[in-house]
Amino acid sequence: MKGLLIKDCLLLKNIRKVFLFMILLACFCSLAMQDKNFIGGYLMVFFGTVCLSSISYDEMDQGNLTIFSFPIERKTYVQEKYVYGLLLLLSALLLSTLFLLPWFSWKSIASNMIMFGIGLLFLAVSLPFQLKYGHEKGRLVMLLVLMILAGGLVVIDMNGSLKQWLETSSLVLDALIYFGFVVFAYIISLRISISIMEKKEF
Repeated sequence: MKGLLIKDCLLLKNIRKVFLFMILLACFCSLAMQDKNFIGGYLMVFFGTVCLSSISYDEMDQGNLTIFSFPIERKTYVQEKYVYGLLLLLSALLLSTLFLLPWFSWKSIASNMIMFGIGLLFLAVSLPFQLKYGHEKGRLVMLLVLMILAGGLVVIDMNGSLKQWLETSSLVLDALIYFGFVVFAYIISLRISISIMEKKEF
């Protein structure tokens, strides 16, 4: 798995300028819209998309055949993608938290953690489809998932439910329930993806 992680991290060098631009754009948009929490959701989606793109890189020019010509199990390959996705989202969480430090509040941190959980759910839904159907169909599923998540957040925000929940709920208990569900979904998604990959023909 270590070798696969190094491979994917080295691929980031090819888009390091895009990475820097997107991070700066997220900061600018947050300041321009006077919505400091925007950067959390923006970076989670972008970094999650980078994880999905790594699968497309592997599929390019039948690259999977080369990868599996080495002593690498398909299960290990899938596990690496989930670990890679988690590391990317943790990086997004760190960057967005650092951005929020000048305006520190527990509410903003809680909102950032919620976005981190949504990022994990985004990968939990998208990764199995990406592995099964490839880049083109997987991208359509990714857009559909993003639309559903964005629509849900808009509805919640319009009703003021998220703001009310952050102000009145027991954050410790709710956080345990929320992240318990997210971790459960991520593990189930991992098992589904392993099953898909073991049956896939190249």
